[in-house]
Amino acid sequence: RTPRRTPRYADAPRRERTERRDAPSAGGSPGKLNVTARPWGSVFINSRLVARETPLVGKELPPNRYSVKVCFEGNPDDCQSKRVNIDGGKAVLKFRR
Repeated sequence: RTPRRTPRYADAPRRERTERRDAPSAGGSPGKLNVTARPWGSVFINSRLVARETPLVGKELPPNRYSVKVCFEGNPDDCQSKRVNIDGGKAVLKFRR
């Protein structure tokens, strides 16, 4: 049995973990998200179902970066995804098949 080699970087000092990329930003006001799709679709925000059918209008969200996915006609094999930054104001996403 061969001994396990220690990686070269094992002695390197560990960097402290900084704020996660998807963590809410400090401050800022909530924003509103509108999602439309043609044909209609189910709306997921960060993998959570938030609307069974479009349009989604005025969904209030805290400041952050979000992944928005629409599954057309409720079919999980026919989806599109987009990323959006919410920081006050209103964001509008349009999906088309």
